[in-house]
Amino acid sequence: MNGFGSFGQYVPFNTPIHRMDTRVKLFLLVVFMVAIFLPYGNRVDVVYPYAMSLVVLGGIFVLLMIGLLISRISFGSLMKSMSFLWVLLFVVVILNFFFWKAPDWTSNSQKLFVIGKKEITSATFLFIGYIIARIFLMVILSLMFASTTKPMDMTFALEWYLTPLRWLHVPTAAFSMTMSLALRFIPVLASEAKTIFKAQAARGLDYSNGKAKDRIKAIVSLLIPLITTSFHHASELAYALEARGYDPLGKRTRYRQYPFRFVDALWLIFGCVALASSLFFVYFQVDGSVIDIFKIYC
Repeated sequence: MNGFGSFGQYVPFNTPIHRMDTRVKLFLLVVFMVAIFLPYGNRVDVVYPYAMSLVVLGGIFVLLMIGLLISRISFGSLMKSMSFLWVLLFVVVILNFFFWKAPDWTSNSQKLFVIGKKEITSATFLFIGYIIARIFLMVILSLMFASTTKPMDMTFALEWYLTPLRWLHVPTAAFSMTMSLALRFIPVLASEAKTIFKAQAARGLDYSNGKAKDRIKAIVSLLIPLITTSFHHASELAYALEARGYDPLGKRTRYRQYPFRFVDALWLIFGCVALASSLFFVYFQVDGSVIDIFKIYC
């Protein structure tokens, strides 16, 4: 497998996922996002709460890994581009470990130890793992979508889905272009932040050591040039669009056509089946309380 570009940057490969119709790809993105955030399992007294949710999220993780293999995106390089995520996950763990209040239906969970007045049970660790898995899968899915989709194709897909809003005289073309440019700026700003960080570190600025006041000053010295650079890039982009005669409210034709192929229909069916399966697991509470064809007790 080949490497992964900077955060959120398109990686040009000729793979089935890269060639997939962007409208279908965006539909699959929404389907998997919904599947990630749906609640699964029993909500009656259980010994291992959130276990069924973790099993389903594990299945989604396997599907995403297969998608990464097909799209030839390196998982290791993907993890390196997600370095910002570890701080967020650490904060999530600390906050939920000390401040999460277990619901009543987790009362049968195994009690592990007590910290002060806080009782730590197996439900605490399962819930933390549940939240971390959700965030982790959401970021992987978003990066995978951005890495296999061209910005202009993304603009077309957004505009296509927003077509009904034209009846309400909503400028869908301008909105989709704005969203596409915003997404396109993410890797640019990430690259600029990395360059500024290295330049400041070469001048002796330390972001990791010292008092909290010194660290805040160091971060400010990073943010100010980053904001200035952002305005500079935005200004250059505006001039470029103006020089090319771009009119967001004008009627535009398309040079490139996006035919809907048979393989795209198969991907669409796969997405519908995945969504129906997720809703099925949620509605029927796979613990035997509603239907007895499942023998999974969580």
